[in-house]
Amino acid sequence: MRILIFCILTIFSINHLTSITIPFSSEKAKTNNNLVSKFTRTDPADGKEIELDTNCWIWYDKKNIYLHWEAEIDNSFKKGSLTSRERTPEADHLSLEIITEPDSYVAYGFMFFPYENKIDYIRDKNLNTNIAWNSNYKYNSEINNNLWLIDAKIPIKSLRFNSKPPYQWKIILNRYLKHKDENFSYPNTSTRMEHNYFNTASNITLNGEIIKDHNLYFRPYYIHHTKHTNSSNIKFNDAGFDLSFNPTSSSKLKVTINPDFSDIPLDTITDIYNQRFASDLPENRYFFVEDINAFNTSHELFYSRNILQPQYALKINGNSNNFSFGILSSQDKKIIAFDDYTQENYISNHDDIFNIIALKPSVENLNMEITLLNRMNENYHNEVLHLKPNWQFSKNQSIWCEANISNKVINNDSKYGSYYKLGYSFASTKANLKISYDRISKEYSADMGKIDDTNYDNFNIELSHKKDINNLIFKKAYTTLAFDNQNELEKYKNKMRYYLLNSTLTTTFNVAFNFDSTYKNELYLDKHHKQHILTIGSIWYNYRWFRPEIRFNKLKTLVFELGKTYECLWTQTAITSGINKFTSCRITSDHIKYFGSPDHQGWDDEYWLINFDTDIAFSDAFSISAGLRFDSYNELDNLSFFSNLQWKHKNIFSIIAGYKHSPDQAYIPFTNSNTLFIKISSEFK
Repeated sequence: MRILIFCILTIFSINHLTSITIPFSSEKAKTNNNLVSKFTRTDPADGKEIELDTNCWIWYDKKNIYLHWEAEIDNSFKKGSLTSRERTPEADHLSLEIITEPDSYVAYGFMFFPYENKIDYIRDKNLNTNIAWNSNYKYNSEINNNLWLIDAKIPIKSLRFNSKPPYQWKIILNRYLKHKDENFSYPNTSTRMEHNYFNTASNITLNGEIIKDHNLYFRPYYIHHTKHTNSSNIKFNDAGFDLSFNPTSSSKLKVTINPDFSDIPLDTITDIYNQRFASDLPENRYFFVEDINAFNTSHELFYSRNILQPQYALKINGNSNNFSFGILSSQDKKIIAFDDYTQENYISNHDDIFNIIALKPSVENLNMEITLLNRMNENYHNEVLHLKPNWQFSKNQSIWCEANISNKVINNDSKYGSYYKLGYSFASTKANLKISYDRISKEYSADMGKIDDTNYDNFNIELSHKKDINNLIFKKAYTTLAFDNQNELEKYKNKMRYYLLNSTLTTTFNVAFNFDSTYKNELYLDKHHKQHILTIGSIWYNYRWFRPEIRFNKLKTLVFELGKTYECLWTQTAITSGINKFTSCRITSDHIKYFGSPDHQGWDDEYWLINFDTDIAFSDAFSISAGLRFDSYNELDNLSFFSNLQWKHKNIFSIIAGYKHSPDQAYIPFTNSNTLFIKISSEFK
C-alpha cells in the first residue's frame, strides 16, 4: 500500500512540476513562474539537456498570447533564407504548439525563424500537419551577438477553446538545431509516441477572461482570365467570395462561392505511366485543407480532388472536450467538352453534390468516428456510413476497428456493400508496431472517395525501429519491416504478396544513406508476376545553398500495358538551394529506362520527368514563385510552367497575378491551354 501511495504522489508531483500558470498582463512579463527553460533532446531521444541556454516566457491578455524567447547561439547557427509563406527554410527554428482541447488530440503550431519566415499549422490526431491554416500571428526576430531574441504575438481568436475560465490547456515548445539535426523540447515528447505526444504535453492554466471574438472574415475577389487554346481564344471575367466566422469560440462556419484556384501551383510531375490505378494526388486547394479537419477521413472515403470545379462549398465544424463535429457540402460544375473523334459534345464533368456529416465523441482514451458521406445527382445517389472506435488501452498501445457500409442507387437499382478493418498499434520513442486486417466486398462503392479495388481481404504488419548510435561517425538508424498479403474473396486466390525492408542511416558529417528492398508477387490477367525493387540513396544537407539528393532504383517490374515484367533502372536526383536571404529553389529529375521491352505503340521505354520550383520572397507581403514541369514520355516533350506574383497590403488588400501553361491538364477541362490571370481581393475582418 505504501508503495502504491508513493507512486501516486510521485506521478502527481511530476504533473504538478510540469504545470504552469500563465500570467495575465498587458506588459511584458518575465518571472520564474512563467519561464520555460529545461529543454531536453528528443531527437536523438536520449533526454540530454540542451547546452545552449534557451529560455521562453509566456503570458497573455484578453486578445493575445505573447512569447519572449532568448536563445543562445554559436557559430553553427543556420539563418536559412526568406521564403514565401508556408515554405520551410533550411534553418534553425523555435516553435510552440498549443492544445486548447486536450481530449480532442489537436494542436495549433507556430514556428519562428531567424529571417521571420511564417509557418503556422494544425496538427491532427494522426500527427499530420496542415500548413494551409493561417492564424495571422506576428513576431520579430533579432540577433544580438550570441543571443537570438524572438517577440511573438498569437491572436487567441484564431484558436478553438471552451468559453469559460479557467482554461486548462497544454503546450509543447521546441528548439531545432539544423547543423546537428537535433531537436530539443519541453516537456520531453516526440511524435513517434502517437497519442502520447498530446498526453505528455505540459499543462498550463489561464485564469483570466478571454474576449469572445467571432473572427468575421469576408474576402470578395474578382478574377480576369485570358485562356487560349490551339483553336480559339477565350476571354472571361469571374467573381466570387470567401466568408468565415466563429459562431462560438469553439466552432467555425466557412462559405465559398465560385472559388478560384488559379494561383495554385501545378501538381508536381510523378511517374504515372506504369500504374495499375489512377494516381492519388494531394489536395492543395485551401478550402479543402484549411482549418481543423473535423472529418479526418481517408482518401478511400472522401477524395476532394473528385470535386473538379466547385460552384460552392460550405463547411461547419467545431469541437469541445468531449466531441467534435463537421458538416461539408459542395456542388461541382457541369462541364461540356467537345470530342474531336466523334465531333460531338459530351459531359466531361457532372454537377454532382457532395455531402459529409461527421461526429467524433471521445471519453478519456476512447474515441469514436461516426461519419455519413453522400454523393448524388439526378437518378443517382451513393451513401457510406463510417464507424471507427479507437481505444488506447495503455500508454503505448491501442486497438481500433472500422465498419463502412455503402449503398449505391442508379435508376432505382440499389446495391449494398461493406468494408471492414481491424487494427492494433504499439508506439514508443524507439519502436512502432502496426497490425491490421481489412475485408472489402465486391459491391462496396464510395464514389465520393477513391477506391481502387474491391472483393479482397488483406493482412498487413509493419514494424519500425529507431536506434540512436551517437559515435564518431553515425548518429542514428531507422529500420522498417513490412509484410502485406491480399487475397481475392470469391475464388480466394492470392492477389498480391508484399515484403519491405527499409533502412536509413544518418551520420555526424550531415550525410544520410538509405537502403530499400521490396519484393512483390502480384496477380494480373490471371497470372502471378514476381517483382522486386532495390534502392540505394543518399542526401547531403550540410549547406544552406546546396543540398543534393540521389537515389538509384533497380527494378524488375510489371508493365501493365504489356502484361509482362521487365528490368528497369530508375535514377532520381534533386538539388535544394537557399541561394541567398531572399531566394530558394529546388529541382528534381527522374530518368526511367526499361530494358528488353518490345516496340509497342503508346509505350515508351525511356523518358525523363523534371520539376523546378523557385521562390523569391522580399517580405511576407511581397513574393514571386515560379515553376517548370517537363515530361518526355512517349517522345512528346511536354513542358508546363507557372509563375505567380503576390502582393498584400496590411493583410487587407491583395493582388495575385500569374501565368500558367500546361499542354495536358488532367484536372482542368482545357487541353493545350494557357492561362493569364489577375486576382484582386480585399479582406474585411
